[in-house]
Amino acid sequence: MMKKILIVEDSEDSMEIMARTFEEDYLVIKATNGKEGLEKAIEEKPDIILMDVSLPIMDGLTVTKRIRGIHGIENTPIIIVSASAMAHDIEEALKSGCNHFLPKPVRPSLLRKKVAEYLLV
Repeated sequence: MMKKILIVEDSEDSMEIMARTFEEDYLVIKATNGKEGLEKAIEEKPDIILMDVSLPIMDGLTVTKRIRGIHGIENTPIIIVSASAMAHDIEEALKSGCNHFLPKPVRPSLLRKKVAEYLLV
């Protein structure tokens, strides 16, 4: 069975690049705002989540904090992928409970490598 990857991203271009990066090897689930991302995380129980920070309705850090409090998905690896990459942004992301932070733009090869590390594939 294919591993599930949830991509929570409101930029169409970024979503397209990330989805294309993983669609051959993973079941890609897409969400374009934080609320939808949280709902899909609960419904789909993905193996890993790629999360933007700046999202409509609910930001990525809030979604991450909420996921960490939900039984059954609280240990799902979350990689924040964000253009906001100042030291304090990274610190806030890690405090929210994410496992890793990658600054945008991110090379697809690096994204694949990080996902594989967390999924041990």
